[in-house]
Amino acid sequence: MPDDKEIDWKSLLNEIERSKCVLIIGPDLLTRKGEPSFQQQLKAYLEEKLERKMPYYSEDEFFSFETTRQKRTTYNEIEEYFQEKKPESIHKKLSEIPFHLILNLSPDLRMWDAFKEKDFSHKFAFYKKGVNPEPVEPPTGSVPLLYNLLGAVEDKESKVGDIDSLIFSYDDLFKYLSSILGSKDLPNELRTALQEANHLVFLGIQYEKWYSKLLRWMLAIDKEKATTDKPIEASLRVNIAGELEHFYKEHFKEIKFVEREADTFVDQLYGKCKEAGILRVSGKEW
Repeated sequence: MPDDKEIDWKSLLNEIERSKCVLIIGPDLLTRKGEPSFQQQLKAYLEEKLERKMPYYSEDEFFSFETTRQKRTTYNEIEEYFQEKKPESIHKKLSEIPFHLILNLSPDLRMWDAFKEKDFSHKFAFYKKGVNPEPVEPPTGSVPLLYNLLGAVEDKESKVGDIDSLIFSYDDLFKYLSSILGSKDLPNELRTALQEANHLVFLGIQYEKWYSKLLRWMLAIDKEKATTDKPIEASLRVNIAGELEHFYKEHFKEIKFVEREADTFVDQLYGKCKEAGILRVSGKEW
């Protein structure tokens, strides 16, 4: 068991209970050390399903498509892949921990499904490139906001989500950056919640990937330097060092890399919240 003193649990729980701590989850929330990344697993799935090799840029883990038809076929399979996934233990435990705002860097809907299964009050929204984002209600402990920052696959029952919001190629990325860094910024209520947060928790993130650099800019108080002094607990699947570690400690002044799997961190946090009697229950006000 990792050193329990490595994290100031009392302060972290206090910020969560005061709706001042934001949870940010990445696509590798379920990936353990030594396993292929989520994107690599998706690539293997698509190649088996489509019976062809996927042109793939391994550094940024993006696909390449020769035709619009090929892209559409692939994205339909990606949606089906996500739609078959059900919430796992980590999603259910996270739904009970009373974060008021959860940012998801994956297009999957399992976090949302976990909230619906447990009948917790909540709001769900997602960012779609090239479209003015719809306003959202300010997140609270009693009605938290789940926001898919990089798009969302479509939910079969509610029809929420959009295949055109997905980001799995460089073309998607360029359109996304042009949108979110241009005139179609995040909803004001979401930006305000991020600015007012005192603490951040990162889980399932590959810190060398492009979306991590985007987070640096989005969370920054000083946009010119893109730095923030908010305390951050960042779970590590693979240790980082050298220039990459220096980069994060320069731009995230109080980041603490916690060398443990995401599920281990969540189990510990869940246990602390349970001991403190602050776990979310249906209908309870915070």
